[in-house]
Amino acid sequence: FTIDRVKPYIISATISNNLNPDYISFTSTNTLSIEFSEKINELTFTASDITIFPSGYFSITEVYSNDDITFVGYLNVLSSYSGIVTFTLNENSLEDLAGNLNTASSTTFIADATGPTVTLSDTDLDNLVSNSDVVTLTATFSESMAATPTLSLSGIAADARMSATASDTVWTYAWTVSTTATSTTATVSATDLAGNAYTGSESITFTIDQERPYVVSTS
Repeated sequence: FTIDRVKPYIISATISNNLNPDYISFTSTNTLSIEFSEKINELTFTASDITIFPSGYFSITEVYSNDDITFVGYLNVLSSYSGIVTFTLNENSLEDLAGNLNTASSTTFIADATGPTVTLSDTDLDNLVSNSDVVTLTATFSESMAATPTLSLSGIAADARMSATASDTVWTYAWTVSTTATSTTATVSATDLAGNAYTGSESITFTIDQERPYVVSTS
């Protein structure tokens, strides 16, 4: 005979969607996978055994399993929230096949419904430039970006990829002025790790001097 007195516990709890790991999506399906240390009596495990904090923003659709070890469910978004979300499996809420009640465990995920902000700056003191000038534009975001931000110069370039720096919130673009335009406005596009797009209006307008100097008087 085998005598089992070991309480079951969660080995891992993960959410998968179209975002970075540990982020809850507000626009795509959130698949919740929970792996236990051993086989569980499936009849004793329901979604109500998991407490979500803060309450009122999310719910879990009933879980199922094909092997009684890994259970799959779906996280439903009820309303917008930004911050840490804690899932807690309540103690003594389910049993393994030997009737041992589980230990409590918690896992945290990230919910972010707030879009990033950005500050644009550049290396030209007066934003009056001329052809052959090299101007470095810097975008400093309020949070990390999911992919490479892009920069547009109206009438000159659209969605040019910016360059990474040592900080994942700071991106740069080196612009070598070469155009017939007399002015241009720089703007950026970006998406944070939670899939929120930047929707602000931060910009820098440059005046481009196209006039060649000439002699007015020699006297």
